[in-house]
Amino acid sequence: MEQKLGFSFVVLHALLLVSLLGLITLIFELHAMKFYASFFLLSFLIFLMLIGITGLANNFSWAWKIFFGLFGIALLYCVWYFLAVELRSWLFMWVVLVLIAGFFLSLAESGPTVKKQLKQIKQVRYVASKKASTYHMPGCEWANNIKPANKSWFKSREEAKKAGKKPHDCIM
Repeated sequence: MEQKLGFSFVVLHALLLVSLLGLITLIFELHAMKFYASFFLLSFLIFLMLIGITGLANNFSWAWKIFFGLFGIALLYCVWYFLAVELRSWLFMWVVLVLIAGFFLSLAESGPTVKKQLKQIKQVRYVASKKASTYHMPGCEWANNIKPANKSWFKSREEAKKAGKKPHDCIM
């Protein structure tokens, strides 16, 4: 079951681009240690952004949580900027608004995946990788290592056996 990258994915990229360009512009208004600290934080945010984009491209459910953290950290930075720097501009307000939009978008996108997975686990009893020959209980350590795109779900042992899967040690 492949997840399609839709409207939220496009909006996220637009919000990332605008917020990063705005933060870069704000950082170059700083001097000395404030500049170096802000530059280090921006480098860290870009690193998080690359990890998140890679995760989204590979359909990892944790990727939206990375963006939630990224936008949260950037908002905290803006609070610090507001308190530490007396220079305020229209750009600062736009950056804050874009970061708030990104924060709520990533919050909305990270929540349903967990609910969807829990609902799916309640409906089925066994999980297997499409690439492996064994099936597991949903809480098994090995089952947690299966990528979401590779998961096959079974309602019974018989269904898993018909698919050519053997039980793992986690199944008694």
